[in-house]
Order: sequence, then structure tokens, then C-alpha cells
Amino acid sequence: MKPRKFVTFVEEIHEDRGVALPRPLRIAIAAAVVPDPLAGKFVDNLNEIVLTYCEQLSDIEHAAAILANYRFAGAVEAATNGASHLPSVIKVAPPGAPFDIPLHHKIDVTSRPHHFSKTFSIADAPRAEELVVAVAVANGGRPHPRLPAFGQDLK
Repeated sequence: MKPRKFVTFVEEIHEDRGVALPRPLRIAIAAAVVPDPLAGKFVDNLNEIVLTYCEQLSDIEHAAAILANYRFAGAVEAATNGASHLPSVIKVAPPGAPFDIPLHHKIDVTSRPHHFSKTFSIADAPRAEELVVAVAVANGGRPHPRLPAFGQDLK
């Protein structure tokens, strides 16, 4: 099965609250709109959809099977040299609905400036028998004052 479309988004932030950033913060999203061969069906074994899409790159469990599967998440982590789990969100939504994709540091999940999300939408997707599978990456954390790691007190 072939994707109906691919959608990419890149945002580049050069300043925040009037202060120039030392380097631009880039946030990129890549999404695929794909047919859901199991749409409207309950199945005990989701291997069909995992094998179909995890090698190449709406029902909430079908999307979860792709996002949480090591064939997909592991490939993204390997491509980014990440050691932590790929954060994800699964949502049943009509076409054009906004999706908030969570991000965190690829190695240090306690780095608070790296805990944020990016909102995006695709005007005509997902249709009734489609899935949107997307991944977001950034080259740094939020352009805000550095916060302490979890468990550390502010001084």
C-alpha cells in the first residue's frame, strides 16, 4: 500500500521575546498519510499493519501499533543517535484536526527545556480509512531560560 501523501513542516526560530538565539532552533515534522487496511475492524494481531508500514517509513490501536513498535521507533532513534524512547501521541481525529507531537531530549529525558510539543495539521487528513503517522525532531530545546533537571531545586 502506498501513502496518499507526505507532508513536511520546518520551523526556524531566530529570536525569542526580542532576544537573538545563539543558533536558530529548528523543528521539523515529517508525516505520511497512509491507508489503514484494518479500518473499522477489531483484530487480535496487528502484525499486518506493523509489517506494512514499519518497513517503509482512524483507528487508535492501529496507529499505536506503528508508533510504539520498535521497527518504527527504533529506526527513528537510530537515525537521530537517540538513546531514549520516542515520545508519541495517538489520537482519533477528523481531517484537519490539530496534532500535538511531544518532543524531549534524545538522551537526557530530564532536560526540561527539551520537553515541549509542536502542533500541526493536515487539512484533508486523516480520512475515514487512513492513518497519519508523523515524527517531529528539533535541534535543541525551547528558547527559554534553562530550567533545572527534574528533582533539582531552583536556587
